This record gives sequence, structure tokens and C-alpha cells, in this order.
Amino acid sequence: MSDAEKAKRFAETIFFPRGSVRPDREQVFRFLTEQMEADTGEFLQWERESFVCHNGSVEIYGDFYPLEGAAACAVLAHGFGQNRYILLPQQKILRELGLSTVIFDQRAFGESRESYCTFGIEEARDTACVVDWAKQRCPRGTRMVLLGVSMGAAASMTALAHTKNIDYLVEDCGFADVEQVIDSLYQSFHDGEGNPKARAAFYEKAAALGLDIRMDRPLDAVAKARIPICLFHGTSDRTIAAGQARALYAACQNPASRLELFEGKEHALCVTDRTRYKAVLRDFLQACAPPAEESS
Repeated sequence: MSDAEKAKRFAETIFFPRGSVRPDREQVFRFLTEQMEADTGEFLQWERESFVCHNGSVEIYGDFYPLEGAAACAVLAHGFGQNRYILLPQQKILRELGLSTVIFDQRAFGESRESYCTFGIEEARDTACVVDWAKQRCPRGTRMVLLGVSMGAAASMTALAHTKNIDYLVEDCGFADVEQVIDSLYQSFHDGEGNPKARAAFYEKAAALGLDIRMDRPLDAVAKARIPICLFHGTSDRTIAAGQARALYAACQNPASRLELFEGKEHALCVTDRTRYKAVLRDFLQACAPPAEESS
């Protein structure tokens, strides 16, 4: 297969995910059980309220997990090639810290009926709609936390421009500017092999869908935000390099923001150091979510 053909297939996979990059719930559960040692059985016992909210004509499918006495609620946004259940490890930590939680499927993944993904551009508006839904669903005065991973982190950062209901943001291995990571994204699909035609194919497919790739730049929203932002990133991330997190952190305006680099961790795997991940979140979120035993 020529470089041009490989590049075209790459762009098609990004914007029209199918097959192995659009897993169902059971496939994600199997990965969580076998690779992350997660207890999916416990997850299925949690009190749950399924919902559908809307961004215009786009239907967004998700689940709300209320926790009695919670002072805060966390909305969790998953990344590319996954569905809402992949964030069970983060969700469990947040519940242990006393937060209610919301998970949802990004467009073109999970239960979504949308035919294509926009790699964070329109997902940002979708995420903002879910945050607004959760704000209305929770008791008055509940603080809102938004946690996103990978593409979900990019969408979460850009969502800051679309809602005022986010009090704290946690971004895990997101990008500052998609144009800076197209080549490494391609390499992550091809065992490190580069392709000089990948960038052009990505732009061409985006343009065909009416998308302006210049809008996929979460750095701009972060630079304008005044809320505290916690950034997680693995130093061995070859999909989105840790330099993206450093650039984002440099743009943070709130002095309570923090950057946590996890030595040797690859893409989206900071949470596998569960003890540290939880300790960082506890410290960062203590202002909005007191420990469970202190909740009223």
C-alpha cells in the first residue's frame, strides 16, 4: 500500500471510526478486567440513571451515578477509540473521593448515532451540553468537575468556551493543538512509522466534513480560563507528547493549577498508578469536594 493510500485510510479511521476503534461495552469491560484489573462487577451494582441530552439534533447518551451527600459531580469524557465505560478506573476514584459522576458516549462511539467523529471540535460543545445537563440534575450548589482523557481531554478544555458551569477541570493526556500531533497520531496507528502524506490527508478529510482544524486548539480556551486546571501526562507518551501538557500548563491562569508528569507512563495510562492519581485528585479537588466522611 502506498503512503497516500495509508494516509487516506488513517484519516478515514479518525473521522469515521469502525471495527476495532469502535468497541462495544463488553469489549471495553474485557480490556478493563484483563489489562487494568478493574472490577466491572462492582461498577454494575452502582445506582445509575440513564439519560439522553441534546446538542441541537445530536443525541448524547450517558449515565448519571448519584452519590448521597456529594458536594460535587464529575463529568467524564472519554477519548478516541473507546466508549464511556473505559473511564471506570477514574470514575471509581472520584466516587471514593465523594463525588457523583456522569459518563457519556462521544459522537460516533458507543451508543451514539452520529456517523462521524470531529476529533474534539464538535465534541467540545457536546461535552458542555452534558455538563449543563448534570448541573441541572444535581442539587443546587453542587460544584461541577470535568475530567477528560486524550481526545476527551481536548474536548473538555475547549468546552470551557461553551459553558460557565465548570468549576474545576482535569485533563489527562490531551493535546494543546491538534496540528502539532497529527504525525504522532499516525505513527501510533502504524508502529512508529511516519508518513509525509498523513497531514494532508487529515486536513482534506476534515475539510470535506466542513471542519476547520484550526479550531481544534484547546490551548486557546485554557489561556482564557480562570478556573483551576489539573494536568496529567505520561513522560513516555508517544501518541501525544508530554510537551503538549507543558504548553497547556504554561497557559493556565489560575495559580491552583498543577502539572503532574508520570515517569514512564504511556498514553492514557497515568491512572494505572492509582495511588498517586487518587492522591493528586484528592489534593486538587479538596476545595470543591470534601472527603466522603465529611459530606453532608
